[in-house]
Amino acid sequence: MKKPMYAVFDQASAVHMQPFLQHSDAEARRTFIDWVSNPETPISAHPEHYTLVRLGQYDDQKGQIIPEDQESIITGLVAKSESQTVDKQKVAQLNSKISAGGTA
Repeated sequence: MKKPMYAVFDQASAVHMQPFLQHSDAEARRTFIDWVSNPETPISAHPEHYTLVRLGQYDDQKGQIIPEDQESIITGLVAKSESQTVDKQKVAQLNSKISAGGTA
């Protein structure tokens, strides 16, 4: 099975972090947003320095890496913004339920 391969590019040091596999761009994007949102990670401290990129694919049956032209998936600043937007949406939904007499 071929799985997309990703890495986080650090613009400040001009290097890519260790590659990782995910099932889709959406899954990799969510993982990156989680890293940006986690205050324990260096990505969270300086999101403006980082970008998630797709490097290619990994074929686990053949043990081969299939390179592709790098494609930027999401920047650290966009990820930070999206993580904050998601929280605001959740709060609004909970407030709406509470106002309607429901429970959170």
